[in-house]
Amino acid sequence: EIATAGMAIVFAALSLIAIFIALLPRLLGRVALVFPEAVAAPRPRAVTDDLAPVAAAAAAYHAVRRGLTN
Repeated sequence: EIATAGMAIVFAALSLIAIFIALLPRLLGRVALVFPEAVAAPRPRAVTDDLAPVAAAAAAYHAVRRGLTN
């Protein structure tokens, strides 16, 4: 008797979870109507003048790693 009641409770809980998961896309669709996603502004592109020091630093790093300098 207790086992049957326990199985019924577990079955009911799992059924409610399955129903909630099935209804979740519709629920999120309605939430999206109330709270739409913000559209992000495009980020400004990097200035090309900054690339020369970065390239020099990378070259110096690799030269030191290879033992080409003292």
